[in-house]
Amino acid sequence: MMSKIKVILQSSHGLVTPTDEFSKKLEECGYLSIFSIEARMDERLIALVEAGNVTVNYWEQLKVVEVDTSRLWYIEDCNGAEYINYLSYKFIREDINFILPD
Repeated sequence: MMSKIKVILQSSHGLVTPTDEFSKKLEECGYLSIFSIEARMDERLIALVEAGNVTVNYWEQLKVVEVDTSRLWYIEDCNGAEYINYLSYKFIREDINFILPD
């Protein structure tokens, strides 16, 4: 059964400088940065990112994406820009958990 969650990703290359408002909200929520998985899934922070203007410079961007949690996934980083990568494999021998990537 497919289940989805929202996750915050950095969509721009390089570093991200959060606004003072976003930094205060991170602190209020108990996070040191946006890059922990708990912070990335926090609904309060997701609402701010969806509203926009959470980074100091226009070229620095955070975005919210939906993740299908019925599949194995991880956050892939390419020079700072992030995206969701789903693991895809087929079992060759289930008795020893031997797989081959698709």
